[in-house]
This record gives sequence, structure tokens and C-alpha cells, in this order.
Amino acid sequence: MGEPEKGVRLYNEALKYPLLILPITKDDIVLAIDLFNQYKHNGVKPRDAIHAATLKNNGITELLSADKDFDNFDFLMRIDPLDYNPQNG
Repeated sequence: MGEPEKGVRLYNEALKYPLLILPITKDDIVLAIDLFNQYKHNGVKPRDAIHAATLKNNGITELLSADKDFDNFDFLMRIDPLDYNPQNG
């Protein structure tokens, strides 16, 4: 299987998960700076902070991710994709 076929297979796997794509707003960036400063001592990266800020500003409290850095944010509950059951949501 070549690289393009692997990519298509990964895309098809991703479609099994609930996907929500949100825009990043100025308010998200402002909050991300605050979150980064608050959690950077735990190893949180700016990229994690912008994702967390966008979720928080949109009232989303659960995140499907293998990235354990999201466990640092007390307002998010991270669900590992390996533990996710699409039938149970």
C-alpha cells in the first residue's frame, strides 16, 4: 500500500469519530495566552492552549485526543481515541 492509499485509509478512520471544526477567534487567542501562562509549568504548549481556549469559549468540555497534555486543563475531559466507542458517543 502506497502513501496516498495510507492517507485515504487514515481519513476514512477519522470519519468514524465525531468531528467538529471551529474557527479560532480573537477571544480564543486572548484566552489561549492566559491558559498558556497558567499551564506552561505543566508542559502545555501554545498549540494545546489555543485548542483548549477554542473549546472552552464554545462550551465544549470533552475532547477526543491521544495527547495527554490536554489532561492538564481542569475544564476539559480528554477521551483517548483507543477508549472511544462510537455506539456510546
